[in-house]
This record gives sequence, structure tokens and C-alpha cells, in this order.
Amino acid sequence: MAKRFWKWWQICGTALTADVFIQNGCLPLLRLINTWLLPQAEVPFVSITNVGRILTHHPWIFVAVISELIVICVLSLILFMTIMVAIGEINRGVLSWHRFILREMQVIKKFKWWMVPLFLVEFVALAPLLSIAFRTPLLSNLRIPEVILDYGTRTSLLLGLTGLIYLICFGITFHDGGTLTKAAITSDAHLIHDHQITLRFFRGLIITGILSWLINGGLLVIQKVSGRNNRELSIVCLTLAQIVALFLCSWLLMCWGELTAGGRITTSRPNRWWSGWSFIMLVLVVCETGLSSNSYFQPSRLTAPVTISHRGVANHNGVQNSIAALKRTNKDYHPDYVEMDVHETKDHQFVVMHDENLRKLTTVNRRPNQLILEQLTHLTMHENGQTAKIASLDNYLRVANQLHQKLIIELKTTQNDSPDVVVRFNRQYGQLIVHRHYLVHSLDYGLVSRLQRLNPRMKILYLQAYNLTNPQSQIKGFNNEYLSLNERFINAAHRQGKPVYAWTVNNSGAMNQLINQHVDGIVTDDVPILQRTIRRTLGSQTDAERYWSYLNPIANLP
Repeated sequence: MAKRFWKWWQICGTALTADVFIQNGCLPLLRLINTWLLPQAEVPFVSITNVGRILTHHPWIFVAVISELIVICVLSLILFMTIMVAIGEINRGVLSWHRFILREMQVIKKFKWWMVPLFLVEFVALAPLLSIAFRTPLLSNLRIPEVILDYGTRTSLLLGLTGLIYLICFGITFHDGGTLTKAAITSDAHLIHDHQITLRFFRGLIITGILSWLINGGLLVIQKVSGRNNRELSIVCLTLAQIVALFLCSWLLMCWGELTAGGRITTSRPNRWWSGWSFIMLVLVVCETGLSSNSYFQPSRLTAPVTISHRGVANHNGVQNSIAALKRTNKDYHPDYVEMDVHETKDHQFVVMHDENLRKLTTVNRRPNQLILEQLTHLTMHENGQTAKIASLDNYLRVANQLHQKLIIELKTTQNDSPDVVVRFNRQYGQLIVHRHYLVHSLDYGLVSRLQRLNPRMKILYLQAYNLTNPQSQIKGFNNEYLSLNERFINAAHRQGKPVYAWTVNNSGAMNQLINQHVDGIVTDDVPILQRTIRRTLGSQTDAERYWSYLNPIANLP
């Protein structure tokens, strides 16, 4: 039993080292590269719909991003194999740096390209499960599992597609039976597929995951029993919960390593040097996690984020971006801002419309820039069981001013826009936007930069679909897609005195998490839910509830 304990303790050191390396080495370096690289492309949105534009206008950016993804995949796989090599050497009880490096070089030489897609498949299959089972410091900041869970459950079609993908991924993982782990832990060239390994691993994952959440719940009970609010105790409990999760994850790693070794490797005496290294890593992780927990609970008083109605709609009360919906939303809910979208027309005017094609709302298969403003304003939109005419920007601004409703104007861009669209927009509306204290935001980094140079007094936010960068110093504020937004980015932006908004948040659990992370504004399709969540969070939420909100990995599910 003593030898098994020391083996587990040394494997904890391996897991803790990986956590420190990823959080303080890989992720900051990745963000630093992307902070410089991604804005160079000046493209509005990295997606399938504009791959052609990226390829034709910024081919070197496309090559750089693809190369970066490949390097990340390969390095992640090598890191995983390194951890497994360390576990194998710890099992043998003869771990030394010399032997470890030699064994690592042997594994790298045997590296096969087929391992990369296999690793990605197993990552997709296991990442959400690990994130649910263990709320470690790394998994709390690396929000990829949450993205998978959220996008995969947004519609019935996506849910079915996600289910199919998971069946395929689990089928491959089940058949693999730990082949990647065997390749690192053993020197056997003839690896045997054994589905029993996968079954026993999942059994261990379920058991350790349940134990982790029982401990999390026990710490919650301690906080509730101690009184309504005890900030110091909550900080200690949040730190303990994450460290215990790391310990349990390390135990699971040890069991997995033993399973894939096929019982051929026996535990020997503990390595004192590596045990000391494990202690040093534990101290570093505890300090870092404690500081992060303390930051989460500060300042002592939360502030209400500004409420923003997405496309002027609240609780399906009208057609998006229509004047009728603007009036209803303003009358019934009085949001701080109404967010709306603007496209350029064929005659170089501006129309209130989100989509790049009119077909979805009007059945007319045309782009806004293929019709003049007069033609567009005669078209009827259909949504949420209601109808409304397309509005010109001038009319929308006039009604908003009558209602004393502040706006956030998203200037949409396409490859068909006229070259001077930003200049004309600023010339026609720049002074009015500044005078009425409206905001402008865009997914197009180039547009944001040009508009900021043209009108330094205008408050402009940079819309980010993926939170993969540090806050750019030349940007006045940010509006981030909420799934990948994390507390580190929010804190970094606040240190620069810049606001961070989040879009599009329609679930009270996710709203609560963002409020606790001190986000400055929330864009939503359901303003009444947001307003109720703000009142409840600021009015009656205890520190114990904030602790539980931080650990919750599925609050953003519909």
C-alpha cells in the first residue's frame, strides 16, 4: 500500500507539472501568437462561410492558422505521451532524468501520423466527460469542453449530429483500448486492442467523478453551515475542490497506466527526487489556484452588467431588427442597450438587417447590397409569428431617439461592400453616435481599426467569436462570444480599463457565471430572464452559491 501511495504521489507530480506547463507556458504563448496573428487577416468571422475570402485575400494567414493548429495537435499528443512515459517509468520505480529522456526519444521516434487523428477523436470523446467529472484549474480555464456541450445541444439537428459523432468517437476509443497509452508506457511493438481497458477506464472515471462531486458538495455544505457569507472559507473551499480534483484525476491516470501496461510492470521503491518535485509542483499549483480563487471572489461587491437586447428582440416579441420589436422591447423591458445590425445597400445607403441573404426572413433570394434602399424597405419580414417591414438605418435611429433608447450598432461587412463604406458610415452617422452615446461593434478587426482612427471619440468594441487572444492594446473594448470567454481575459481587459461584454447568453446559469466573473455587459435574446438573474444574483446570492457557480460545468446548456 505504501509503494502504491508513493507511486500515486509521483504521478500527481506529473499531472501537476503538466497543468503548470499548459497554463503558464502553452496557453499564454498561444494567446500571444494569436494576438498578433489573427488581427492581421482583418476578416469578420473565421467559419466555413468565408474560407474562400481568407484563402484569396490572406492566404499566408490561412496557412499560418492551419500550421498552428497542426503544431498544437502534435505538441498536445507529445505532451500526452510524455505524461504516459512518466507514468511508465514511475511504475518501474527507476525514474531518472537520463532514463526518462531516452524513453521519451524512443517514443517520439515511433511517432506515427495516424496517432494525431486518433488522439483528436479520443479528445472529443473524453474532454466533456473529464470536464464534468473534474473541475481542475486547467479545465476551469480551458473551455473547449463547454463549447462542445453547448453547440452540440442547441437544436435537435445538432443534438442528433453530436450523438452520431459521439457514437463514432466512443466506438473508436472503445476499440482502441488505450493503444496510445500502451505506445508510451510499454516497449511492446505488437499492441493488442483490448476493449476491457476502455470499459474499466470509464468505470474508474465514473467512480472518481462521483467522489469528486461528493467532496465538492461536502465543501458547499460546510460553507452553508458556517453562515450566510464567509469569503475566506469560500476561497479555501474553491481552492481545495480544484486541488482534490487534480488528485483524483491523477489517481485515474495511475489506474489507466496500470491497465494499459497489462500487469507486466510492477511497482518498485518510490523515487525520492520525483516525490520532492511533486511537492514543489503542488505548492505552485496551490498558490496559483488560491490566487485565482481569491480574484474570483473580489471585489466583495458585484456590480450589475448592462442589459443588451440582441437584435432588438426580447422573449420572441417580434421580428429581429424591426422597429416594431424595438418599440415593444423598450416599452416592456427598458434594456440599457438595443443591439442591431446594419448592412450597406446597392445605392450605398444603410439598412437594418443581420443576414447576408434576405431569403430566411423575406423569401427573397438576394443580398442586401443587391437591392437599393427603397426596394429593401418595401420587403416584409416574417419571424416569431409576426411580420414587419425592413427598416432603414435613418428611420431606426429616429425611433430610437424618440424612445430615448441607446443602441449598439453592429456594422456588418462582406466582400461585396464598397471600398469607402467605413468612411461614409462615419461621415453620415459618426457625430450622431458620439452625441447620443451609442456604441459600435464589428467582427471585422480592420473595420474597427479604421473607424477608430477616423473617429477617436466614438466608442467601438471589437466582436470576438473565439477568445483565443489577449486584449489588444489599441482596442477600446470587447464583446466576446460567451462560451470561450474566461475570467483571465476579463481581468486582463479590466486592468487596461476596458469593458468586456458577452454575447449571446440566453441561460440564467451562464448569466450568473458571467456576472460572478465581473463581465460588464450581457447580450441576450431574453431580457426578462437576464433582468431577473441580475436581481437574484446581486440581491440574495451567497458566497457559497458563487463557489458552486464557479464549479458548475454545464450551466450554459439550454
